[in-house]
Amino acid sequence: MQSTHGHPWQRAEDTRFSPPNRPDMRELMFIRWRLEDDQWVVGAVAAPFAWGLPF
Repeated sequence: MQSTHGHPWQRAEDTRFSPPNRPDMRELMFIRWRLEDDQWVVGAVAAPFAWGLPF
């Protein structure tokens, strides 16, 4: 949340959310949630620096 200055992340798909201030990074920067035992848990985290791309 710190990097988005308190603005909520935007839904990109049913369970994938991307930061609101980087629409150009929607495919590279996201958090995907999944339902596990009736609780939502983080299923995947993606960030461009994980692949060595400039942030």
